[in-house]
Amino acid sequence: MLTELILQNFKSFVKTSIPVKPLTLLAGLNNTGKSSILQSLRMFWKWQKLKDPLINEYGSLNELRNKNADSNDEIQIGVSLENAGNPFFLAFKQENIISPIDEGTNTLLPMLCYLCAERWGPRPLLPTFTSIDKLMHVGEHGEYVIDFLSQHERDIVPEIMWHPKSEGQTLEYNVRAWLGEIAPNIKLIQHVDHSSDLSYFKVNSFRPNNVGFGISYSLPILVLLLGMASNWSDHSSFKDNGVIVLIENPEAHIHPKGQTLIGQFISKAVAAGLQVIIETHSDHVLDGIRLSVQDKTLNPSQIAFHYFSLEDNHSVIQSPEIYDTGKLSFWPEGFFDQTLKDRSRLAK
Repeated sequence: MLTELILQNFKSFVKTSIPVKPLTLLAGLNNTGKSSILQSLRMFWKWQKLKDPLINEYGSLNELRNKNADSNDEIQIGVSLENAGNPFFLAFKQENIISPIDEGTNTLLPMLCYLCAERWGPRPLLPTFTSIDKLMHVGEHGEYVIDFLSQHERDIVPEIMWHPKSEGQTLEYNVRAWLGEIAPNIKLIQHVDHSSDLSYFKVNSFRPNNVGFGISYSLPILVLLLGMASNWSDHSSFKDNGVIVLIENPEAHIHPKGQTLIGQFISKAVAAGLQVIIETHSDHVLDGIRLSVQDKTLNPSQIAFHYFSLEDNHSVIQSPEIYDTGKLSFWPEGFFDQTLKDRSRLAK
């Protein structure tokens, strides 16, 4: 499990250590550093797999240097893993890696899955995964959600993630049941045509384009978390070191009631053994997590809340603790308090 992220001269971070728990929530105003946390983790894991930390369309290493850092100052990304001793660092100057991570780190790193904010919306057709490699998750944009669901539909979901109205214990049944909480009275039908490298799903016999964005945006979240928590029928060893799931804006295109449900659902996934890091602007997702603590799905020690702000172009992080009642130790200015501010003004 990842326990700490260390950043030095990386974008808006001068020298920062960020505690990471089984469930970590990143919140704050736009352009304050939240997405950079996910980007740095993706870069670290990409280096380990491909020996190239750069992510397409994010620019060169020099573009990622803190504006106040000297051109010769190192940029560092470090991670601490549970029971792994000292942190592992990836350091670079200019365009050169100067402190590559030991090859043995690969045997310790958990599997990393990333689901971005720009998920594929309603489309009549989706691709299938065409590679000699195994399809490991739903894709960064959720583009392989139906292919992944079809490959793992009979995998058994952990009991804590069973929906009470699910027809069975498998991934397929539980995806349908949880989706019904977000969009009631729907029937999901999926199909994969490998001869055409295409897949699709229908909702109550309608194509996704005719049922809005909420289902297309929430389906990859449900399939990813249920799928990664499940016992894979092929007994794959890819998850032996655990799984870290990064999700941007899980609340997108979902009704407030569904957003609270997503917070509770994510909490169940963490209770089932996944490590989840989410970036969110939703107080409803936050409330779903707080309710999960109150309901004892999670222990407060399993959760980290980090609120980001910007001072002199540097990211500043405040981290309120959560009590077993679901209440927080303090509320940073701007931390999901806009509703109270607006209601106070409207009440005058």
